[in-house]
Amino acid sequence: MPDAVEPILAGRSSGRAGLWARRVAMCVLAAVMIAALCNVFGQRATTVHATGPLARIDVRAPATVRPGLLFQAKITLSVSAVLPKAQLILSRGWIDGLTLNTEEPAAPSETSGPDGSLVLSIGTLQPGSPYVQYLAYQVNPTSLSRRAQAITLVSDGVAIVTLHRTMTIVP
Repeated sequence: MPDAVEPILAGRSSGRAGLWARRVAMCVLAAVMIAALCNVFGQRATTVHATGPLARIDVRAPATVRPGLLFQAKITLSVSAVLPKAQLILSRGWIDGLTLNTEEPAAPSETSGPDGSLVLSIGTLQPGSPYVQYLAYQVNPTSLSRRAQAITLVSDGVAIVTLHRTMTIVP
């Protein structure tokens, strides 16, 4: 009879090890979810701004993103004087490794600028009437890096104000 009881007890001890392994796995999974809720892995939008003598740029977008993430950037321009022939220049950090799905409102003219930048011609800006540009992105799955992103507001060929920020793409 003792021979029959011994395998049952051996199975119980390995069952307890399996129970603890499952508990540890659930704790690790819960810790990852809590860290994600606390924005450890990015995606929560933050707002940065730059002010010049004639204009202010506000950008609301996440500073840390993950591959495959869909996100939106909101660029708000406020000017204190009429700015004719305004252009919004997005450095290549806004394009490289990211898929620009849409931009609203669509710029009447869009061209490539120096060093791979994107130039959006947005017309004449009036004081008291903020201009808002929405950009919808998806992070390319193979992108992992930290990149500088700059936005420059240009009027009639003259730079009015430039905003600098950094985006980090984490695995």
